[in-house]
Amino acid sequence: MRLLLRFILISLILIHTIALSSCQNTVKGFGQDMENTGKDIKQSMNNN
Repeated sequence: MRLLLRFILISLILIHTIALSSCQNTVKGFGQDMENTGKDIKQSMNNN
């Protein structure tokens, strides 16, 4: 019983670690998209 609980706990920790590491890339990409959008808006305001 203890071995099963330990296996489940380790599995959950690994799954959460993988999920959080993939979210980091998504958030970083979103930040870059927002930065590029801000630059484009600023550039279009300067052209008018």
